[in-house]
Formats: sequence, structure tokens, C-alpha cells
Amino acid sequence: MTTLEALRPTEKLTVYRVLEALNFDLTDWERDQDGNPIDNPAINGRAFAWSYHDAASEQDVFMLWHAEMAERDGQIVYRQGWNGFLRELEETRPQTAARIPKPRKWRDVLLDSEPWHLSLWEPLSNTFEFTRGLPRAAESTPNDVPPVDEPDLSLLADIKRFTGRWQPDGKSGWLPRDWGRADSKRGAGALGASLRGVRRDDAASHSCSRTASHGESGTNAQRLDPAQRTAFGGDLDALFDVGLITFGEDGGSACPSPHLADTAIPVEGLRLRRPLDAEEAVYMDFHRTEIFKAE
Repeated sequence: MTTLEALRPTEKLTVYRVLEALNFDLTDWERDQDGNPIDNPAINGRAFAWSYHDAASEQDVFMLWHAEMAERDGQIVYRQGWNGFLRELEETRPQTAARIPKPRKWRDVLLDSEPWHLSLWEPLSNTFEFTRGLPRAAESTPNDVPPVDEPDLSLLADIKRFTGRWQPDGKSGWLPRDWGRADSKRGAGALGASLRGVRRDDAASHSCSRTASHGESGTNAQRLDPAQRTAFGGDLDALFDVGLITFGEDGGSACPSPHLADTAIPVEGLRLRRPLDAEEAVYMDFHRTEIFKAE
């Protein structure tokens, strides 16, 4: 296991040389803003950014300060709260610009061979955190999963035929277009339905208020019945394909994938139900009690 001290930078490298070693496209670095050639691209103003992206290789490189890194639960993390950092900067350096005699060409740099992933993002406080290595869910391999008997594989294939592009009625592709939209009556998003009790032989789970219009759904009580879940046609297929859900031992009920521990779900930002905001909650309560007269 790599220690924090082992990541301490020791080499004198320019950002240009680091990106060059990663085969980044550095054509734009060779000219200034006016299009004039630069004798030494390594001192280009781009060298003072903190992140770089290469469209051709889809690589992202971040310049992280070793002093801001820490070890936590056996992992190396880097957390930065920009709001607090900017407040401190304003207090200690009130000027908005400063002239320096020449750009800083050299700094201690270490090009880490391991990838990092974004493990936390809090928009309100403008705080982000990187963790060294891949997410734990992504580190799992098929070798971690017990072998599945052939009959179970056949059953899973049958289940998938009832969802997404396997729908026998030729309606594949309609639900993903509504991905994330809220239902006007129930306030539930396309991912807002419960995963419990979804069975391949349960026709009701595929003919709910989102599949059929409200005029065809029956009485008001039926329209508001929790059993009339949001349609799962495309959702089950998409969730299954990316490994977020699996199917129970009975072969019919859907449940969260064992690769997603409860502690990993909030870290990865996954949510299967969008909570109602205050305005939506008032709206829903009024329509249930006054319009539809539901208890």
C-alpha cells in the first residue's frame, strides 16, 4: 500500500513535460493568444491551471498539493473547500492582481501512476474531495461474484426480455426519453419507484400510471395506489446493465446490487428516489386530500 510520504514530489518537472509524457495534444501550447510561436512552450500561461483535459485520449490530470493530502481509512484523500480558501485568500491577500518578474518555471512534481476518483462534491460549500484509486464498486471484478447456474442465467435473460429494448410489444426506447422527469400527479421521477416486488410475471408492474394515461387507469384511488408504480420498462434494463440492481434468488424480485454497500451509495451520489421539495409536498398533499379525496 502506498503511503502518503511515498507520494511526496521530488522531481523538477514542468507541467508541459508531465502532459507530454502522457501523450497529451499540446499543439495549442506552442502559440500565444495572438497566434505567435512561443520559443519555450513549457512557460505558456496554460501551465498555471490546476486541471487539464485531453479530448483525444479522454484523460484528465489534476495538480494536487501534497500538503493538502491526508490518510483516512487506509486511503489517501485530497479535500479542498473553495469557499473557505477564497475567504482566507481575501483576508491575507486583498489585491486582485500582482505583477511578478517572471513565471515560475519549476516546481516539485510527482506523476502518480494510480488514478484518482471524485469521492465527494458539496455544491453548497463548494467542497470537493479526490480519493486515490478507483471507487470500491468499480474495483470489483466478475471473479468476486459467485458462479451462477445455467438455469438462473436463462431466467435472467427471460426477465430482461420484459424490459427496455427486449419489450415484446415493440415500444422499446420510449421511457429513456422521460428519464428523470417528474410525474405531474405523483411527483415521482422515472427512477422513483420501489425496487421491491417487481416480478417478470407481474403484469401490473408494467402497466401503471406512466404506461397508461390517467383516464385509462381507473378510479382516483387506483391512480394514487402505491402499487401502481412508475413504469419500469427502460429503467430496469438500464439499471441492470450498469450493475446497480440484480434479481433475487427467486429470479423475479429486483434488489440493489451487492456491489453497492449502503456506505457507497451516498459517496457515489446515487439516489433512486428524488425527495419532494417543500412546494411539491404542499401540492401533493392538497391534491391527495382535496382533489382525489385519498386517505
